[in-house]
Amino acid sequence: MEIRVEEKEDKSFPLFHLPPEIRDQIYDKILPLAINFIYEPPWIFKGYTDIKENMKKYSCAVRYKMVNQIMNHHYPGHDQIGPHFKQELYANYQRNWYHAIDVLKDYRSAPPDNTWNRDFDPAKITPELLDIVSSSRFIIAGFGHNTANTIKKLDSRVKNNIQHIFITHTMIASAFPGNKGKWEPSRPSHLIRPEYQDSEWEDDDYGESRVSEFESLLSTHLPNLKKVAISIRHHWNDLDALRTMLRWFDTGKIETLELVYPGRPRASNSDPEVRFKYLNHTYKKQPTIEDAYEILYDFAYQGFGKRDPAKKWRVEELSSSEVEARGRFSMKWEYPTGFTGELNIVEGTVFRLVRGEILPTLDGPEDAKLDLEPLRERTEDEMAFFEAAEMMHGLEI
Repeated sequence: MEIRVEEKEDKSFPLFHLPPEIRDQIYDKILPLAINFIYEPPWIFKGYTDIKENMKKYSCAVRYKMVNQIMNHHYPGHDQIGPHFKQELYANYQRNWYHAIDVLKDYRSAPPDNTWNRDFDPAKITPELLDIVSSSRFIIAGFGHNTANTIKKLDSRVKNNIQHIFITHTMIASAFPGNKGKWEPSRPSHLIRPEYQDSEWEDDDYGESRVSEFESLLSTHLPNLKKVAISIRHHWNDLDALRTMLRWFDTGKIETLELVYPGRPRASNSDPEVRFKYLNHTYKKQPTIEDAYEILYDFAYQGFGKRDPAKKWRVEELSSSEVEARGRFSMKWEYPTGFTGELNIVEGTVFRLVRGEILPTLDGPEDAKLDLEPLRERTEDEMAFFEAAEMMHGLEI
């Protein structure tokens, strides 16, 4: 009898047979550095001594923060990789880490004692620094006028390499300095002539023929944006920023759009609404995907409950580990209080719009409707807000 032995074909990827340079590029993709450049208003710094009314003359101050993903085990599959792979992955990460620290050790202008007015120094911009800029997230946590000053004055090499920004509530909320009316679309220049009447001034569901001051600022000075995260504000006056970024996403101006809800601490840890603990602070139950659809359908798209069927995307929630891996943003101050005793998580629950599968519309056939109303009970504050919004639709509230 003839016995045949069939050898199994080894289909595993020969990673360790590749040159070290190629392996390092693979490791860079698997475990990239997470660096955030954070812009904050001069008002929060102890060294700022000018009166608050003069703050609009100044720019924001920049600082950076790196997240050690190895130490915190935020990257996926950290507990499922072999020792050889882990050793090389970690070694590559540590090299990148210390290289970034070396590049960033002296990138800002102004002396150290003037921390409230420091930014990128044009004389210290290098190709290595620009590589870091292009792969990092820029968090706008300054007031509107300070942020506008910063962006206008920022070196063009840095501006051209910024691809990812997070617009926090400090540049959106109309109650914050320098923001009022800055996201509100203005009358287009070709309709300012007297022969045009208001009745002839029409635009689409987004107000696409109109551009706000802040939209013009970002579009002009940050031409290579690919990804925008934006804080969600439920006040009627603060939704123009979301509408703007939704239009940018739908028209392909940006590749990725994220909706960021804040995390709010609760007084009682026994509250059934509590969802997670973070840095010894307990935070209440976070918004759901249905909340994200609700604000997009009911408020971002004008027409209330109607959406363009040609826009194909769905909403997905980011995992907590993904948000932690890039550096969940928080701050210890709030306007106009100043520094507070509690941690204010600005980046709580995050949702991302994903292109692809089209979703049912709220005004479609009965069996295709996405009924959001019974999914959760609204709080008393939410009820008051939505009732006021319905009564005053089309008016400024």
